[in-house]
Amino acid sequence: MTIRYRLEEDNLIIRKGVFLRQGTNFPLRRINNIAVRRDVLDYLLGLCSVDFASANNVADFGGTIPGFGVHAGYGLELYMRHLVNDLQQSESGGG
Repeated sequence: MTIRYRLEEDNLIIRKGVFLRQGTNFPLRRINNIAVRRDVLDYLLGLCSVDFASANNVADFGGTIPGFGVHAGYGLELYMRHLVNDLQQSESGGG
């Protein structure tokens, strides 16, 4: 399976699949939880996944982007946190 992602100014876009493609757009303003996850196999392979979800954990909102090198995964986590924080501040008038 192929997974591609793109971060835009206010959306995270994830596309999955080779033959049967599907895509999902996640508004960054709804993302409240972002975390890097590593299981035993990830440790052995030097990989990690970046998980994200809304604060109220709506079943259809959230996901995982797997297959990052450790530094790239933590870099994406920090960058997403920065984008989400900026959006939340601009909406509340603090930016």
